[in-house]
Amino acid sequence: MKWLIDYHGIQKNVIRSMYKVHQAFLPEGFRGADNENLYHQDVAKAKALLAKAGLANGFTVKMDVRNDYPPVQRDRAGGAGQSRARQHQGATRPER
Repeated sequence: MKWLIDYHGIQKNVIRSMYKVHQAFLPEGFRGADNENLYHQDVAKAKALLAKAGLANGFTVKMDVRNDYPPVQRDRAGGAGQSRARQHQGATRPER
């Protein structure tokens, strides 16, 4: 499956500022993490491997994925902090 994914296309076009190509299980910085990216998109190679595995006509996959986007969480956190700052400013103003 890793030969089917356009890792650099995702990084460049979808989540430019938030994603660094990393194809290993352990995150960068952990002992034993492999930071070498061995795979790139090669559809012909992927199809050949699928055919060799007896799946020349493809197969169906069901995946569970997150339905939120990290920047939204960051924006929400920032908005909450700004809201608290506004509340604090309002509380320190003298009443008229």
